[in-house]
Amino acid sequence: MFSFKKKLIKFVFIDDGSTDGSNEWLSKNIPIICKLYKYDLILLKKNVGKGFAIRQGIKKIEGDYVLCLDSDHEYDPKDGLEIYEIAKKNNYINVIYGSRYLGGKIQLRKNYFHDLAVKINTFIFNIFFDQSITDLHTGTKVIKSKLIKNLELTLNRFGLEIDMSSQIAKKNYNIYEYGISYVERTKSQGKKITFFRIFLYLSTRLYTANKRRIFINE
Repeated sequence: MFSFKKKLIKFVFIDDGSTDGSNEWLSKNIPIICKLYKYDLILLKKNVGKGFAIRQGIKKIEGDYVLCLDSDHEYDPKDGLEIYEIAKKNNYINVIYGSRYLGGKIQLRKNYFHDLAVKINTFIFNIFFDQSITDLHTGTKVIKSKLIKNLELTLNRFGLEIDMSSQIAKKNYNIYEYGISYVERTKSQGKKITFFRIFLYLSTRLYTANKRRIFINE
């Protein structure tokens, strides 16, 4: 939290039906940690998926910008603050992604096939949506609130990244990128996403890209 001192911000914490004690930890500690900040704590009773959790968080948005940050220790919150400052200083930036493939910040990757899946999906996405981004599945993003509120997000799980980026691209908003650090977890540390799951999500999103709504139960 120290990185955000003197910033007029609101935190939105979402627990997606975890069973590892996170629910209890958040309930006990967030009121203490965030005593100087405005915040919302959303505790979902059942695990539905990242996409669903983010949609619940969007309902609580206040202010002009939203920083989406995966809280699994793979991403550094300081990088999120850094790209927020860039967006705030450049009003023409509506969307800026923290890329794990740009810049000279520290990197650690433990799964070759996961890394390969990200690169393949990013490549295919760029072809279909006429983009040239480097990291489609990044967990660090800053987006203007008015834009993210107007997205019709429907995918419940990790397909959120593809759902969000494809809609932004179709609305003709530029997706800027900035290099961030990344320290990947192993499966034993809780890493769940797989090569085949990521590829399936991309195929699903591309198939439905020209539809206004997506009716899929993941």
